[in-house]
Amino acid sequence: MLIKLNRAALALSTLAASAILASANPALAGTEVSIKPNGFSPIPIVVLSEDGKKWTKVKNKQLLLNVTIGIGRTDQEVIGFKVRQGWPPQASTQPWQHVENYENAPARVDKNLTISGSTDNFTPAERTKILKACNANLVTGGSINQTYNLFYGVKVQLLGLFTDSTPGMNIGRVPGKYGNGTATVKVICKGARDLPGGLATEEPKELKVGSIELFRSTFANATSQPNPGTVCKKARLLVRLKTNKIGPVKFKLWTRIGNQPMTSKVVDAVSQFTGPGQFKAEYTEWVSVNKTSFVQAMAEDMTNPIGQSSGWKSITLNCTGAGGGGLADVPNPNDEGPLVSPLKVTGELTLADKAGAPKDKPRLGQAVFKIWATKPGATSYRLTCSGSRKWEGTLPTFKVGNKKYQAVGAANFQIAKTEQIGCALRSTSLNGDPVIAIATRLFKLVKRNPNVSGPGGITGKPKPTTGKPNKRPAVIVTPKPPKKPAIKVAPLRKTVCIGGKVSRNSCFCPARTKQVKIGANAYRCIVNVVKPKAPPKKVILVAPPKRAAPAIRTAPVKRKTFIGKKR
Repeated sequence: MLIKLNRAALALSTLAASAILASANPALAGTEVSIKPNGFSPIPIVVLSEDGKKWTKVKNKQLLLNVTIGIGRTDQEVIGFKVRQGWPPQASTQPWQHVENYENAPARVDKNLTISGSTDNFTPAERTKILKACNANLVTGGSINQTYNLFYGVKVQLLGLFTDSTPGMNIGRVPGKYGNGTATVKVICKGARDLPGGLATEEPKELKVGSIELFRSTFANATSQPNPGTVCKKARLLVRLKTNKIGPVKFKLWTRIGNQPMTSKVVDAVSQFTGPGQFKAEYTEWVSVNKTSFVQAMAEDMTNPIGQSSGWKSITLNCTGAGGGGLADVPNPNDEGPLVSPLKVTGELTLADKAGAPKDKPRLGQAVFKIWATKPGATSYRLTCSGSRKWEGTLPTFKVGNKKYQAVGAANFQIAKTEQIGCALRSTSLNGDPVIAIATRLFKLVKRNPNVSGPGGITGKPKPTTGKPNKRPAVIVTPKPPKKPAIKVAPLRKTVCIGGKVSRNSCFCPARTKQVKIGANAYRCIVNVVKPKAPPKKVILVAPPKRAAPAIRTAPVKRKTFIGKKR
């Protein structure tokens, strides 16, 4: 029984202590921790269409989230706060983007903040929601080729930290409270192709490479260990080709490590759609070394007839440790073998008609090029043009500036028809024969009379016959078509206008005159006589005659006739 009483007393004391702590706990007391949007982000969320039929991809990019926070409590002080992107449960894995701590704890904090965010932090459900909002425009009759603007609330979380400010309550720091909100960000549903009428352009028939680039880089955690006592950096080579459509591409990757022989290999890749009107192919290769080495690389396009190149790129990979290989393995210009010379060569190429050549018959075109080198001495080149045209040679250089030596050359080629000619100039003085200049031009062959045979539509005069047999085969000449009979047109006679003016071969008379024809295309302007109008007749008003009163008819008086005397 005693044990039961003690247990009951312990339970009562524990309950009382819990009630006292609960009254001081801000988590149970309704602390204000709010985070709300403040305008909208200056960086929009971009949504792309990968198939040209609907929006399918939220582009990964950094965001700036504008928010307003409010933290406060009457019986607590604010000792700090933290803000990050996301809501539970995924927010627990995100780092805090903004943290503030206060030594002199204020009673309340109200601030406008801009924190960093990213579309990489979106959950699959958030991405689906954004894509659904963009594609809703298609349901209501919109076009995938048009761009639409929306607004989306990015999830953000605020953590407010408090401490008890009541004297005598030595509780110390109490747990913080979380508040969830959103930051408004503009969403751009990018049209697949922005053209008048919303019509997609026709896909190019031929795949062409617009540019080829090579990037080299190292990373802190990218290393190799050729032996237990050595750690060496690794280099990542990234080759990127930009094209005009989806399709296969091919390029040659040249590499050289230190003084080792140069190696090359042909790489096949596929260009993919990356955005409206954007297509590219990428290839990655890692280079490992066993001691500190100087690595060089170049990518050369093999997709188009006139290939492009990225130029030589170099990077030094360092090794550390007891087996680091001693001195760096850097090429020495005095060593024997096909070394990559520090010589740098650039060029310029121009295509034009040869001076004085007519444009209505087969003629000579000319490729004029200039080569600049950083070292004196002869420089070698190779010029290739469409139509299996090719020239090679070596030219002397002369100094034109500080570490600048120039060579000038030209090559002639035949133009027999209208033709688009493209040429590429390569420096064979450098390893890999890189392209240093390219040019293209449309050469037109203008025919003056296409109905007459002969080059340019001109036929030479036939030779006179001598009566001797001609052993040469007869030359068939297309006869000239018969001339159409000329239509005679009577000459236009000049108009004569006496007393008036002639304008556009017509006679115009002045006012109050009239035109009278006096001959063929001859007129005279005479005064138009106007008869005076007769004065108007005076109207005399006569009063109508008065009507007589109707006569009163009376019976005739019969007179009495007396015979004899009257009485």
